[in-house]
Amino acid sequence: MGHARKFGRGDYVGMMLTTLAAIPDFNWGAATTGDVADDGYCVVVVRASGHHTGGDLRLPGRDPLPPSGRHFCLAEEVHKLKVEHGKVKEILVLPNKGAGPSALYAALGGKPRTPEPAAAPAAAPAAGDAPLPMP
Repeated sequence: MGHARKFGRGDYVGMMLTTLAAIPDFNWGAATTGDVADDGYCVVVVRASGHHTGGDLRLPGRDPLPPSGRHFCLAEEVHKLKVEHGKVKEILVLPNKGAGPSALYAALGGKPRTPEPAAAPAAAPAAGDAPLPMP
């Protein structure tokens, strides 16, 4: 299903600014209060929705998607935030099928990534090639 992904503030803000340029009505419905626990962590459950009516959607490692006008509503996603002195210092996004950047890209008509082709196996030694002596 994927791996948890840790974001620094700058990376997360950059991704959100790019998303907002493509999806001006981007909305997160939060299903939790966002209270910070004594250990400084806060767990927030969000569900993203909106319409792709702005510019191209540009996600790292993906072809830009031109505006489609499509509406989307993704599955719930869990974010674990580290909060220090009232400011978010770290965001850990837990994987959930149907949520996150890949699900958004697919919901707006993007094609899945094609896996990298496997490396060709090493050639077998030619006849007459002797193995190197071992010390």
